[in-house]
Amino acid sequence: MPDGRTASILVIGYGNTLRRDDALGCLIADEVGHWQRSGVRSMSLAQLTPELAAELAAAKTAVFVDARKCSPSSEPTVHVEPLSPRGQDWASLVHAITPCVLLGLCQAMFGQCPRAWQVSVPGSDFSFGEGLSDLAGRAMGQALGMIEPLLARAGSPEPDPAPECTRSGSPQAPW
Repeated sequence: MPDGRTASILVIGYGNTLRRDDALGCLIADEVGHWQRSGVRSMSLAQLTPELAAELAAAKTAVFVDARKCSPSSEPTVHVEPLSPRGQDWASLVHAITPCVLLGLCQAMFGQCPRAWQVSVPGSDFSFGEGLSDLAGRAMGQALGMIEPLLARAGSPEPDPAPECTRSGSPQAPW
């Protein structure tokens, strides 16, 4: 079962920190970690792995943060969408795991999973190197501004309006 580092809210940023804007998920997770909010654990990872299912089973809320490719002339529009577990697609565990497959694994192994959201942050430069494009830099600020109230609502004593996820359920966004 999960270790003592678990929290009721997990923020999991993932991506390749050596591919410029692909580092957005990791950078955002690192920044959320600097907030040092009670009950929030921030993780910066290169990729999602099956071992995360145990930590997810102990959490009430999970926020996955990743970059998505957009045109450099795009507006920095961050998308936040609810996730639901996807089960029985274990073939995808072989190479790359999506948040929904990871939630499905969590549900299958532990009989529960947290409410979860995907924060998709636009980036335009995924070439080798470090540093963010102008688009990604603007989008990072927008994403942090959207994550902060999400964490506040998820950690409040009042019930979050989003239902717990189930195999067939689909959580609703909290706003």
